[in-house]
Amino acid sequence: DPDDWMTRLEVRDLIAHLPERDRRLMTCRHLEGLTQRETALRLGMTQLQVSRREAVLRRQLRDAWYNT
Repeated sequence: DPDDWMTRLEVRDLIAHLPERDRRLMTCRHLEGLTQRETALRLGMTQLQVSRREAVLRRQLRDAWYNT
């Protein structure tokens, strides 16, 4: 789809506005493909904290996406 690149840019822009720790979490999970456990170890969090924070961030990003 020719619009895929635009979607990726828009998502990156939304992520760029997140606080540093949240950006790192999303980068680990979705760009580097790390598991929640691997992400937790890298960020000094528990796997449960990563899971919960990721769910919150997905909701926030989804809301921001639909409100732009």
